[in-house]
Amino acid sequence: MLHSPFRSLVRFILILVFTASILVWIASAQATTLGYLPAQSQLFQRALAAAKLTPADVRFAETDMSIWGEGAYRIKLLDTFFDNPWKISPYTRSWSDGVLANKSDLARLAFSLHRRTDSGFNPVFGRDTNYRQQVQTLGEDALAIVLSQLTGLPANQLKDTQYQAIPIILRSAVAQFLLAVPDALRYRNAGLLQTLTKLQLDGDSTYARVMEYAINTIEKDNISPEQREPPETIHFIESLLDQVDFRFLNTGAIITLMATQELQKQLDEIGVSRLIGPYHYSVETPFGKIVLSGQRNQEYAPEDYLLIVDVSGDDLYRGGAATRNIRHGLSVTLDLSGNDRYLSPAGTSPSFGAGILGYGVLMDMSGNDLY
Repeated sequence: MLHSPFRSLVRFILILVFTASILVWIASAQATTLGYLPAQSQLFQRALAAAKLTPADVRFAETDMSIWGEGAYRIKLLDTFFDNPWKISPYTRSWSDGVLANKSDLARLAFSLHRRTDSGFNPVFGRDTNYRQQVQTLGEDALAIVLSQLTGLPANQLKDTQYQAIPIILRSAVAQFLLAVPDALRYRNAGLLQTLTKLQLDGDSTYARVMEYAINTIEKDNISPEQREPPETIHFIESLLDQVDFRFLNTGAIITLMATQELQKQLDEIGVSRLIGPYHYSVETPFGKIVLSGQRNQEYAPEDYLLIVDVSGDDLYRGGAATRNIRHGLSVTLDLSGNDRYLSPAGTSPSFGAGILGYGVLMDMSGNDLY
């Protein structure tokens, strides 16, 4: 029977997603052995005493664990728990409290997850202030200028009737977000795309194989041994794990999340009522389509979107907030109000909020929505 170490890593990461928090400083790391025991410590002590054991006896010896292999993808936190299983309960409780306390701060949660999985990041916090200053310098034409930089089209050509109908305050907020896009994609390129070139891997086929592997990992836990991944697939996935620079890749994720949250924060401060208007602006860029919609019910086809900002209306989404191929590495959807429906297309396309070899972010701020 063939088991991939990556499968175990995926499962452990999924657990950490719900338990990680950036603001937690584990003061209990200085505690005594008994200090790690949960609230029912007396029951544990009585049960262990009946077996003539103490909490200190409940350990996974490192020499014993080495029998089962070195664990190339085993993270440090797992070794911590092997060394002292009594830490599991207080650690995860602390992280869960931190997640709930920071549930609206996606960037902090993502950063914390990166730390727990030993993948780190390249510090770039505070860059949004620089983007804000750039928008202030560019003035009222900031969005047209930034769009010109992204598309290569003259700024005046982009300022059609629908553009003119967009509230200036929305134009400025979106311009600030778009200024962060090249930085996020630059880190993605350094962390991922350059690795594919180094390994002489085709981007499209790599995307398809990773997508298929992810689906099989989730949906085929109970399949027979002969249906499991062939050695070639496992070797392919492990080559990516060994070569991809997750610090760069994660940095792009942090930039994307920070820019998205800053956009949402600015629009929340402005208020939906001041953003509603008779505009539906759409422009194609090499990074995906940008859509800014001010009213009415809209339907978004399954296309490659860089950014959707929908202010109001009961909308139907069949695309957005997901990276559907290797060529479009970032997709963000921000819906401010309305009773919306998010329907995944049939087949193996990633769904909303899925960044396959890239970054996918969905923020829906209100409404009775269907996913």
